[in-house]
Amino acid sequence: MKSFFENDEIEGEGLPAFMSRVGGKSKLKKRIVDDEFPSNYEDLIYVEPFIGAGHVYFYKEPSVKEVINDFDKDVVDIFKGMKKYSGDKISNDIKGTYTKKMFKEIIEAKPTNPYNKFLQLLLRYKLSFFGKGRTFGRGHLNPNYGSKYTDRMRTTTILNKDFKYLIKKYDSPNTLFYLDPPYEINTKNMYKYDNVPIKDVYDAVKNIKGYFILSYNDSKEAKELFKDYTIKKVKSKYVVGTIGGHTDIITELIIKNY
Repeated sequence: MKSFFENDEIEGEGLPAFMSRVGGKSKLKKRIVDDEFPSNYEDLIYVEPFIGAGHVYFYKEPSVKEVINDFDKDVVDIFKGMKKYSGDKISNDIKGTYTKKMFKEIIEAKPTNPYNKFLQLLLRYKLSFFGKGRTFGRGHLNPNYGSKYTDRMRTTTILNKDFKYLIKKYDSPNTLFYLDPPYEINTKNMYKYDNVPIKDVYDAVKNIKGYFILSYNDSKEAKELFKDYTIKKVKSKYVVGTIGGHTDIITELIIKNY
């Protein structure tokens, strides 16, 4: 089984993502930003409708205005917590060794104050298999967040909206959209919200005034829908199988309207 899982220990430059998500772009972030983003992207409004783990967002340089979004409220609440609370305190409070029993206790806990609710969510996703927040997957955490994430997200707007609403609201000739929706293959039950037809993505961006760049699996439907746009095929690595599995090379598409 091909998992589309990326580890949150990422390679390359830039600020690392602070959690794992299925289909994360840790291996493609450098290629996407350095080779495919407009050269003036820092002067554009940057909008990312499917933030996931945020590999591309954290790798790129800050833009004049930034909006990140996910339809999964858990993801949004984690990002908001990382922006709001002290990174040193978070690091202190979650570092340590965990067992499967402890993970179960974390999931079943019913914290009442906002900070503890945030920690519970963060731990669920950082300790879980495939970063899905469901089953135990790793037993040791030793983060050192400092002020990096608070500083990076200080002026970023974080939303929990449908991607179509977001594109319509922020579209302008000076907007760059980076879209990384759930892929059409091997993602059933991988995401909380995995029903995002590529036709819906196409309809949302086909007439926009701004720039868009889309990463997607090597899909016949996507290639047909976006045949009048720039399409590049790139190779990427993903973990295959269960914990301890090997990596596999797959082909992905990078599609853009410029």
